[in-house]
Amino acid sequence: MDKNGNEVWRFSEDRALWDHPIGAVDVPKGYILVSTAEDWSGSPTPSPSKLVINLVSPRGEPLSRHEYIVADRALLESPSALAVQGGGRNLIVAVNKSRTSAEENLPISVVNPLTGSRRFCLGGHMTTFMDIDLNTFDVRSTREVHGRTAKAMKVLGGDIFVAFSTTHECRLEHGLELARADATLKVDPIVDYEGVNDIQLWDFTPLQDMFLLSGSVRVQLPTALLREAIPFDQISLTDPFDPAFWERGEERPNAFVLVGRADGTVIGDRIFPDLRNRSINRIIVSGPRQVVGVGAALGDRGWVVVLEPDASQADGTETRSSTELRQ
Repeated sequence: MDKNGNEVWRFSEDRALWDHPIGAVDVPKGYILVSTAEDWSGSPTPSPSKLVINLVSPRGEPLSRHEYIVADRALLESPSALAVQGGGRNLIVAVNKSRTSAEENLPISVVNPLTGSRRFCLGGHMTTFMDIDLNTFDVRSTREVHGRTAKAMKVLGGDIFVAFSTTHECRLEHGLELARADATLKVDPIVDYEGVNDIQLWDFTPLQDMFLLSGSVRVQLPTALLREAIPFDQISLTDPFDPAFWERGEERPNAFVLVGRADGTVIGDRIFPDLRNRSINRIIVSGPRQVVGVGAALGDRGWVVVLEPDASQADGTETRSSTELRQ
């Protein structure tokens, strides 16, 4: 696209597997387009999932294509992979994979020692990091991290930072982790956070000496607290496209942002209670202490917020409501 939004060139390919675009990297020869190819046919013997790299010229002409088998099954969908250009002439790719309980050495079930309730292990997640040379397109090294799904990856000051969604002990609720990856792809956790509710992490950004992580948090309310129960004979008369229909559910998704320091200190968090399934999917820095967040809401709605961390609360002494909202 040019500065006026007009199309300059287009590159496309249509192959047997389902293609999912991951990202693009600007290189001297043109652009590197990164995608994954997966088999969602439902076949009992699916084709392996692949990482695909296309090198195109500055005018979009194909120069070379490279495929790497990364899994023997379909990848996770949210997202299947992430890609950034490293500090040198290399491409760092994080591939998210689903795993069985046996592959992750998880038990069949886990018993809560306090309540005696039992939860079954449905499998696990793993992220594989790949370091690919941009001159030869050879894989220089790989590394695996378990119990994590990479949600966002960025290069900041020459360092690679990765935000993970985490799971522990077969819990259905997710936590979050922000980590730094070194030259050997070893991840060093910076911020690790989890609670009783399910956290859906989507993005992160640095802000001076802090990090902001965003997404949504899902709260399960007891059935007794519901405003209204739908009688069985009224279900067929209910309009699922009416926003009021979703207000009757016992699940309350709310947008959230968490603020932490590089030393791992959690400064604070902010929840935006809402009945419209809000989330903050992407955030960018717009000022010295200001972040703009964009997200989705129920009914194909979008929304924008401006977040300003309260400097008076940024010393770590206050751990709640350390951000101010301006819409």
